[in-house]
Order: sequence, then structure tokens, then C-alpha cells
Amino acid sequence: MVRLLALFTERRSASTFFARTLVERLQCSVLLGEGLQERQQSGGFIGKKWAGSLDAELTKRRYLSPIFATKWLLHVAKTACLYESTDTCPIERCIAVVKIMRWEATFNKNPELLTSTPNVFAVVVERSKRQVLCSLSWAESTHDYAQHPNERLVSGTHEAYQTHLRNCLAESHDSKDHDAWFRRLRQLNVTHYETFENVTQHTERVITILARKLKTELKPAADSLAVSTPVLPPPSFGIATIATRKSKTLTHWVNHHFKHTGCAEIMIYWNLDPEEARPVFDNDRVRTFEVREAVAEGQGRIWWKRYTHPFPPQYVRPIANSTAVEARVFMPHQALCFKHALRRFNTTWMLFIDLDEFVRGNVLQLLSLMQARPNPPDGLWLPQIQMTTATECLAPRPQRVHLQYEFKHLVRRAGLHPDPLFFGSIHDVVLAPGAFSAKVYSNVVAIAHFRYRQWNNGAKRTRLQELGCFPTPSDPWRRFVCHSKKAQVDDWSQQLLERTRTRFSGTHDLTLLQPRGVRVLIITEMRSGSTWFAQRVFGARDDVLYLYEPCRIVEPESECVHLISRLMRCQISLNDWRLLRADHDARHVHSTLSAYTTFRRFLNMCYSRHLVLKIIRTEHLKRAALNPSNVFIIYLHREAHSVTQSRKRMFLNGASFTLRQVLNTQNKLKQIANISILLSNASNDPENVAVRMHQLTGMTPWRNISCERPKRHSWAPCAKWDRQIPSDYFGIET
Repeated sequence: MVRLLALFTERRSASTFFARTLVERLQCSVLLGEGLQERQQSGGFIGKKWAGSLDAELTKRRYLSPIFATKWLLHVAKTACLYESTDTCPIERCIAVVKIMRWEATFNKNPELLTSTPNVFAVVVERSKRQVLCSLSWAESTHDYAQHPNERLVSGTHEAYQTHLRNCLAESHDSKDHDAWFRRLRQLNVTHYETFENVTQHTERVITILARKLKTELKPAADSLAVSTPVLPPPSFGIATIATRKSKTLTHWVNHHFKHTGCAEIMIYWNLDPEEARPVFDNDRVRTFEVREAVAEGQGRIWWKRYTHPFPPQYVRPIANSTAVEARVFMPHQALCFKHALRRFNTTWMLFIDLDEFVRGNVLQLLSLMQARPNPPDGLWLPQIQMTTATECLAPRPQRVHLQYEFKHLVRRAGLHPDPLFFGSIHDVVLAPGAFSAKVYSNVVAIAHFRYRQWNNGAKRTRLQELGCFPTPSDPWRRFVCHSKKAQVDDWSQQLLERTRTRFSGTHDLTLLQPRGVRVLIITEMRSGSTWFAQRVFGARDDVLYLYEPCRIVEPESECVHLISRLMRCQISLNDWRLLRADHDARHVHSTLSAYTTFRRFLNMCYSRHLVLKIIRTEHLKRAALNPSNVFIIYLHREAHSVTQSRKRMFLNGASFTLRQVLNTQNKLKQIANISILLSNASNDPENVAVRMHQLTGMTPWRNISCERPKRHSWAPCAKWDRQIPSDYFGIET
């Protein structure tokens, strides 16, 4: 009977290293990776030699419940063992090793359903939550997901990583969940429990103990624990591009990539008018060619082999006895120049980008990390960041939703398909069979794409003109290309309106600029005097960007917390700003008026000033949902019966507001806030209350605040109030 060794663990806990080492040392063992996962890069079953023999119905149901998940894992174990069985390792001796991660919901709440199953041996590897988070923060900032203790020695990052661990002060809101899960596992009848330290520092001793408990034999240690990192030449990379028109930024583009990325070679292909003078570079690392040279060498080929394609059937030709096809490429000059440069680069890696694209980040360090892995990738998808100015961009998409055309493919030359007629595209170059690519985080290495340069001054039309789209072409292929490109350009225009913006701290790096001022949220109920309070305490300060009830622009109300989080990080879209600007009363009477002259000025004020928001739509507000989490929340409240009576006077259409409803809301908001202020206290001593609020929120205290009287109202919300609010205030103007 097949035995399943289930490795219960957490992210960044050496589980990949330990699972592989177990399979290398235990006789008749096979590696399932993360058996519930599908993607090959996640350690899933796709790509395994035996994946085609898996039951299709169980594949669909594996996530429905722990029972189905258990059946699935046992089925995968049996399938893998059948495939790997030999005369010396029959199936009844087989041990299948699978990883069960804490974040997987299937066994998060009911791990005992798997641990109590016959022929399942549960092994727990625990690492402290702080160490997990520190290791994860390092990985997310450097893309260093080392899977073997010696990888960082190979890549040269060991000392930097150890320094990071010593200085790391990571905290997490789910530490209790982490501790509770491992505590529960320890209470179960597991086969073995180990710490991360023992697994990584005393690996051989731990494996010997496990072999004895599993009653199996060990392979010779010399065959397994040696570092299996392939020996690759030191990484270097070159960049190729096509110049279709004279560019004032070409010299800057070249200098940037030599100085800030570690690029070793650049090849420029001229596609200019024959009469135009070519710029001359006083640098032997820059080589220039004419596009026609590459076209002649490649015999003008327009059909290239690939495995997947997005084209209509008339532009795809099958290849006999092959799963590949020949497809007509959008821009054949790119393919021909890529192949031309491939044969001439002296570097180990190459990248093909446009002149409006600038690589940012430490590429050589990233390549060193990748090549130190036991199974290094032969391609890296570098995400594009769509720039709107030199330091501002559309907020990078989450990695999982990046579109393929928003990547460029950095490839290892030796890892490309051996058939020179395979290409694909510069976004997805075809690699050799068995080779794979990895996605890179946009905060590690990315391509700053200035697609919106001169966007509203002819750039949109120029992109179509360069493809020969004006006038409308008669050739069906050219019409198809122009139609596709026009749809893409229209989508880019829509993104410029809808996607949120963010900023970098410099013009050459990927460090996000953080807002300078403090972030304050005033929460309250309607008819509680919040308009006066917010204006009197914060709105009149000229170092504050104050926004009055921004959630009035969003529907449904549950979206309010997301809008607040975006505003607090200064990451809003042009459409968001236009909606805020269209709220006439909020803009002209209450909010900081100068913030609505231009979108750029709004963002400048958001980054450089303190930000204060006042909202009354608090039904879906939760502290944990706010990002950043250090928002200072002030709850302004009024006696419940006064709120109820004021609402009843205001809403004469029969709307009912019970005292109990108001009290319930007040109790909830008090739990969310950092501090609660009673309106009567604020109105009796507004000057000292204002100074106290400034101190608590981290602002420099201001006294004697005043501001001009709003033009459309008969009261001055930020005037120098005496110790009393006007007696008619709450009857009319809250």
C-alpha cells in the first residue's frame, strides 16, 4: 500500500528543501510538491510525467472539502508511485512526499482529517511567525526565494540576508492563527515534529529519525546532500532596441542602462529614413545596425513557429507531427532584429525593449539569485510600469492580474529553443523544451514604460501611423493589425482614467514615495457636529489637505473603506478625482478648495501635507481593512438622544431613528477609534481640544486657527469661535 508523507508547514520554512532532500534520501520515494496546486511554478501537478493519468473528476473536486482533498492526495500518491515503481521499488514500498501549507484553506481548520487517515504519516515543520514574516519580507523585496541553505552563499547574498533577519521587526495580525494551527497539530497524533532550525542545520539527523519511524532504508548520503546548483557562467545581459524615429532621449536611454542596471552591451537597430544622420556613440559597448541588415539575414521571414497564439485561424498554419504552429507575427522586424542580435551578443542573457522603456532595478543581482537555484529559470518576465511623469505611474497591477503584453521577456540565450525558426514575441520568447520562466516582482526589477509621453499631443495617432494604419489599409492582415492596435490604444486611454496613481522617490529606482504627513480619519454619525469640528480643528490649517465626506461619491457603501485606503496612500485615479471635484458642496464649502484646480496639484498636496478625512458612512468600516494601518481615527460623538431628536427634526418624511440604533453604532465606532471626543466637550473648549488633537495625531500644534467665511453659508465653520457654538447651529447646518 502506498504511504503518504504529509509535510505540514508554513511559507518560508524550508519545506521545499526538506521535501526534496527527503526524496533524495529515502528509498523508493517520490515528490508530489504542493499536491493540491496545479501550476508548475507553485510545485503543482501540471508538468509531472504522470499528470495525464490523474482522475478528471477528482481533479475538479479536490478543493470542495477536506474529505475530497484527502481522496485526491491519496490518488495522486498512488498515480505517481505506479509511474515510478520498479522491480527494486515496488508500489507497496513507495513513499509519496507532499507539502500541506497553512494558508491552504482545505486543511487549515481540519488537519486531523488527513493526519488520521491510514497510511498517512504527518510531519510538522514549524518556524516562528516572526522569522516567517522576516524571510517573506526579504523575498518580496529582493525576489530571493532561496530553497536551499547554500543558495545564498552561491549568490553572494548570505551576509545581507542575515543582517536583514537581525534587524527585522515584522509583526502580523494573523500570528494568533499561526500559533493556534501549529499548537493544534502538535496535539494530534503526528508521526514527527521538527523545528525549522533542526531541519536546516541538522538535516541528516532528522532524516535518519524519520527513516526509522517509517521503517524504510536510506540512500547513501553522498548522493543527496551535496549542493546540486548547476554550474552556469556569471550572468551578464544585453539590451536590443529598434529606433524608428530620432529620439532626444536616446543618449539618456543608453547612459541609464549602462549606469543603473549593469547592462553590458546595447544593440540599436536603425529604422530611420536613409537620408537621416545616425547618432554616433563614443562607446564600444554600443553597436548599431540597420533594420534592413537583420531583414536580409532573416530573409524577410514573417511566419514564425510557436506553441500558443492569439491569432485568427487564417493567420496560423499547422506543422505536421507537431503541437507547434506557424503564426504570422504583428511586427516581423522585431523578430528579425531579435534573432540578429541573438547571434551577436556576448552576454549570457538578453532583453528586447523599446526606446520609451527604461529598466529599473538591480538586474545582475536578480540574475545571480536565479542562477543559484537548484532548478534555475531560463526566462524572467519583467513587469512594465506605466509611467505618467518621470516619477509618477499607474499603480502596478497585482502580479496575478498582469497582462501578458505588460511584460517583457528577459531570456538566457542558452535556454532558447534550439530551432531558430521558433520565436513567439518579445513578450514571450519560446524557450527550449523543459525550460521555464518566472515572473519578477515590480518592486525588484521592472520596466518603466513611458507610453503616455505626449499622449494627448499626437502620441496615440503616431503609434497607429507607424503601423501604416492611415489611411485604412486594404490588406486584410494590415487591417487586422491596425484594428488590434487601435483597441489596445483605446484600452490604454481608459486605463489612464481609471487606474490609480502612485509615485517613486526617484527617477531611476523602484522605491515608492511615501506621503510625508500624518493620516487622520474623523468618524461620526449624521447630526453630531462633525462639520464644525473637522473644520475648526483641522480644515483651516494650510498644511492639511482636508476632504469632507469623500465617500459620498461611491456606491455601494461597502466601497467606502477602499476609497479611504486609496486616499490615505495618495493612490487614486483621475476618475476618482473628477468625482470628488463634482461634489459641489464638498468642494466649494467644506474641503480644501485649492486641491481641485488640477489632478496633479491634488496629488502634490496629498503627498506633501497632512491628510484629514471626515466620513459618516461607517456601516462597513473595519480597522483591519484600512491601509495603511497607522491611520489615526478620531470618533466625534454627541449624546445619543440629541442625535435622535436632531435627525427626527431634519427628516420630516417619516424616517425612523431609534435610540437603540444610535447607541449600537456609537459603541461600534468607539471600539474602532484611537480616541473618542464628546461634542459638548469640544464646543466648551475648542481651542484646547484642537491643540490636543494636533498633538495626539502627530501634527505641530496650532493655536488661534481661523479661516475665511464660506460664501454660500451664513456661518463660518472655521472662524475664531468663542466658547459656544451658535444656538441655531444644530438645527440647520450639520
